[in-house]
Amino acid sequence: MEVGKDPQGNILRVTNALAGIERALPQVERRLETLEQQLAQAREEAKRPFAQEAELAEKSARLAELNSLLNMDEKGSEDSGYGKWSIPESCRVHL
Repeated sequence: MEVGKDPQGNILRVTNALAGIERALPQVERRLETLEQQLAQAREEAKRPFAQEAELAEKSARLAELNSLLNMDEKGSEDSGYGKWSIPESCRVHL
């Protein structure tokens, strides 16, 4: 809210600001009530065990295994440029 030099104008601005707050208050209170309900529901849900915990553990283990295999291939490819495959020198193309 801007404050001007006219005292009556300032009083009118304050009065209008207060009226705006009074009009918005019921809507804000409803929103607060909704958010409090959602928070209570989220807290209850957080107490329950994770339904797919076993599946997550299984897939995480598989992902770690695949990442390990990919890392092993990358290390092997640094030596010859062909990964784990052995290509005879006579078959290689040199540019």
